[in-house]
Amino acid sequence: MPQSFTLNLSHTYNCCPEKVFKKIEDVTLFNLTGADDITFVFKEDGAFSFLFNNRGEIFGMITKIIPNEIVLINWNVVGFDNTDERDTKLELIIDKIDENKSRLTIVNSGISNKKSFDKKEKAWIEILEDLEKDF
Repeated sequence: MPQSFTLNLSHTYNCCPEKVFKKIEDVTLFNLTGADDITFVFKEDGAFSFLFNNRGEIFGMITKIIPNEIVLINWNVVGFDNTDERDTKLELIIDKIDENKSRLTIVNSGISNKKSFDKKEKAWIEILEDLEKDF
């Protein structure tokens, strides 16, 4: 069986889980990817597509939503000068730390190679840090 990589990153925010969830639901989190065009239907079995002009596309489907707790996504990536990745899994997990603090954890599993892992890690770290400006 080919080796795969799993990315696991967390960031803590000074807000309640509902506010973090809202930033996923209203596409704020994904706007921080720098995509040129975003289509995002936030519901179970809702499709999404992030187009990055002349670079690549990220697309897939939301498979599960538990408000203020978790969003599970089937995540596909093509282009970006890398091997296409199909059917990787993205988990957005929201944990309440206390009344005014929450943690958002990103788990991206099924990443096919180290180069792709490194690119995703760099991007998600920046996105999680940039999201803090919205709270």
